[in-house]
Amino acid sequence: GPRRSVELMSSASASTEPTETRETLTDTPLPVAMSVGIVCSLIGYLYSKCLKCGFNVLWETIPTALFRESAGAGGGLLSVIAKHPSMYIPLVVT
Repeated sequence: GPRRSVELMSSASASTEPTETRETLTDTPLPVAMSVGIVCSLIGYLYSKCLKCGFNVLWETIPTALFRESAGAGGGLLSVIAKHPSMYIPLVVT
């Protein structure tokens, strides 16, 4: 009867967990969480593409251009790189 419903209501309100905490657990709807996940994965994908492009430029395009141009160079740093290609790595790292 009515007395029982009052007891249920009072026991629910006497919970040790604050009402605010119980409400915040369900505040974030699933579509918002999914859209955040999609945006984060898209940013990660684009970042990996940028890293791949930078890697190709640093370790393929620039050395190929340097060695091609320095083959006919008479002196200087380009001729040193042409004679000792392993010097390119310390120059890049430094």
